[in-house]
Amino acid sequence: MSLERDPERLVADMIALAIRRARVLALAEAVGLGLTVAAISPVAGALLAAAFGAWRWRATSRAAIVRALEHVQPGFRNLLVTADEFARETLTAKPPVLIPELRKQRKIVTEQRLIL
Repeated sequence: MSLERDPERLVADMIALAIRRARVLALAEAVGLGLTVAAISPVAGALLAAAFGAWRWRATSRAAIVRALEHVQPGFRNLLVTADEFARETLTAKPPVLIPELRKQRKIVTEQRLIL
């Protein structure tokens, strides 16, 4: 994958991929737990799978995933939070501020050799 893409798009793609992976894992865990309990009681297994799946799904919010990615990769130092806020338009900046921030994002992403 080329790192020549727009840094905002690259960060957004990375976050989306992490969310997708976390949700697939949460559903797989819920199914596994449900099947285990269903060996004793099918109704209890189905109910537990649904409850566990809903509980784990809440942990896959965009904000939680961004925080987890930054925790795992300390070199990002608020890069992902800032990029996410720019993308969701909860943080606004004028072009003289935004352009250096985008350059900083590109530099950090290139240094980290981020591969999706």
